[in-house]
Amino acid sequence: MPHLLQALSALLLAPRLTQGHRNLIQGFNDFFIPGSPNAESTFRQTLDRMALYLFLLFLARFVLTYVNKFTFRIIGIRMSAAIRADYLRCLFSQTIHVLDTSMCCLLHSSI
Repeated sequence: MPHLLQALSALLLAPRLTQGHRNLIQGFNDFFIPGSPNAESTFRQTLDRMALYLFLLFLARFVLTYVNKFTFRIIGIRMSAAIRADYLRCLFSQTIHVLDTSMCCLLHSSI
């Protein structure tokens, strides 16, 4: 369940990144319109704020995606270990007679 929440939260950050880029471009456009009342200090403050916003969104998306991939890797390792342990448990629960009469490559079909 946690990996699903991490994937969804990383997915939900994509529209926010688009909105941040849109606001950044709008800040550029507002400043460079002739006769615009925007001062350079306001322009720089807006751009700094938007750049920080985009950086934090990118960082959050990166971290959430990394945690998601790490979680899936751990789940895969645990599942394959459980399958191998179950296979060996079933293999060693066979009687000696079955193990002696079977060929090595056909042993897995008797389990």
